[in-house]
Amino acid sequence: MDVLVVARSLPRNPLERLDLVRDCLVRFPRVEPVIVTVEEFMRMRGRNPAVVEAVEVGIPLVDDLGLLGV
Repeated sequence: MDVLVVARSLPRNPLERLDLVRDCLVRFPRVEPVIVTVEEFMRMRGRNPAVVEAVEVGIPLVDDLGLLGV
């Protein structure tokens, strides 16, 4: 995972989620995004090793949802 994107609302279909960042993927094809909702993030936060690593050592670009303080 290169970029963890957390959003309030997203399509349920993972392929539709990737469509939201298609322009970025075309421009930067080596970027591997993980796109989740706030609820999914909160469920995975303590269990998913990739999400744990992103929280512990990742570099936040934007935290408008205030998830890093939770």
